[in-house]
Amino acid sequence: MKRLFQTEKTPLWVQIAVLSMIFLLLVSYFAGISMRGIARYFLFQQLRQQTKQMLSAVSGSAIEALIIEDVDILETITEQVGSSNKNLVQIAIKNNKWDELASWHSGRTTINLMSLSENIIFEQEKFGLIDMSWDLESNYKRIEDHVKLLRLLFILSLMIISGMIVGLVYRLTIHPIGKLDKRLVEISNGDFEKKVKIRSSKEMNRLADSLNSMSEILFKEKQIEKEHKLQLERLNEAYFRFVPHELLDHLQKESILDISLGDQTQKNMSIMFSDIRSFTTLSENMSPNENFRFLNSYLQHMEPIIHKNNGFIDKFIGDAIMALFNEGDEALRSGIQMLKTLENYNMGRKRSGYKPIRIGIGINTGPLMLGTIGGKNRMEGTVISDTVNISSRIESLTKKYRTPFLISNYTFNTLKNPDEFLLRFVDKVKVKGKDETVILFEVFDSDEPSIKELKLKTKSIYNDAIDLYFSKNLKQASQKFDEYLKIFPDDPLGEIYSERCKINQEDSSLSTLSLIHISEP
Repeated sequence: MKRLFQTEKTPLWVQIAVLSMIFLLLVSYFAGISMRGIARYFLFQQLRQQTKQMLSAVSGSAIEALIIEDVDILETITEQVGSSNKNLVQIAIKNNKWDELASWHSGRTTINLMSLSENIIFEQEKFGLIDMSWDLESNYKRIEDHVKLLRLLFILSLMIISGMIVGLVYRLTIHPIGKLDKRLVEISNGDFEKKVKIRSSKEMNRLADSLNSMSEILFKEKQIEKEHKLQLERLNEAYFRFVPHELLDHLQKESILDISLGDQTQKNMSIMFSDIRSFTTLSENMSPNENFRFLNSYLQHMEPIIHKNNGFIDKFIGDAIMALFNEGDEALRSGIQMLKTLENYNMGRKRSGYKPIRIGIGINTGPLMLGTIGGKNRMEGTVISDTVNISSRIESLTKKYRTPFLISNYTFNTLKNPDEFLLRFVDKVKVKGKDETVILFEVFDSDEPSIKELKLKTKSIYNDAIDLYFSKNLKQASQKFDEYLKIFPDDPLGEIYSERCKINQEDSSLSTLSLIHISEP
């Protein structure tokens, strides 16, 4: 069979005919299975109908005997019903408790049985049921005889149709293809005058060779196109490492090639600043190579968290990260996860003999200008706004308040699910040169469990002390903070406010508000 389809001497129409025969055999086989299944289905339906008819006939005479459980009458009924149908093998009548009251058996043994049960119901009340077992052997034999005859007729019909199709395919397809191949060769040699005459199909291999040649040319062109596309994708990927694709989205640009100097848009976004504590001191003890390895190692842990929470990094400023988020909730989740990841990162540093590091995170929310700045030969994407400057200063205040994570009231007010986070008031601060007051909140979800538990436990006392302080009831506030520090002596905020109360009591002219000095970014 394999040689039949490999040899060039075997005409194509013969190969098609053999394949058609194989197809016919498969079709006839599955057709026989289908016909057998259909015939058996109708047989089962017929037997079920007969069962129901017998039940209707038996119910009238059996119902009274079934009620009083007259076994003799029931035995007579089962024997009469069983003897009246040669295909019945067994019949049994049972009461509602499934106790067999009467039965009949033909005495025949057979493999193919079908058992059917029907309830005996009179005036919508069930009194029992009747079981009947039918002999399927004779019916199966009759079905097989019909299936064989139908299969033979089906094969003969398909053979005639297939022969007609093969002849038609040869006449209309194979023969013309050969002539078309010859004509293609003539045209390639410059002969444009002759007309093609369809007579033979011997040039099929030559047509295949011609198609293979064209395929090879197309394949080479496709490979070149694929390489160019891959190179372009790598180039775009390299561009996106320097220019975030989120920046293009905000500027409504399809490609970096569409970016022009001065493109800008105004947005309301949450800005995160993150900075490594005492990085200057840390870097002085490292070589330039070690500095870069350390920074890249740290940033590779933090950068995926920002992207995971739908943010994007606007720029790396040495050891600092400036990231933008569309929603305050996403920014807070990102900051919490960064601090938790830092714990694992520090464990690895300890195992390698390095000191652990600490970071500060500040988040502010508000309007900003997102766009491109620069000159003819160099430009970059950037963000301009007081919102950004305040966010940077909030991050620097984490050192003063000795907490790793602070947010502004502008961010707090945009939170869709504030109850998702653990927050507490920190301070009211005044922006230098402006009338606005910024309220700071601490996010302590990432604190150690014991510290977190103490902050939650003392939250009520802490808030009462804060209210007294900002109401300028400094003496009572001082007493409240002293009470607070007895429970939570290591809380930096408690220490800060306790000290402030004492200072302000000595000099009542001092403001309870802190002053932020905004420096240019």
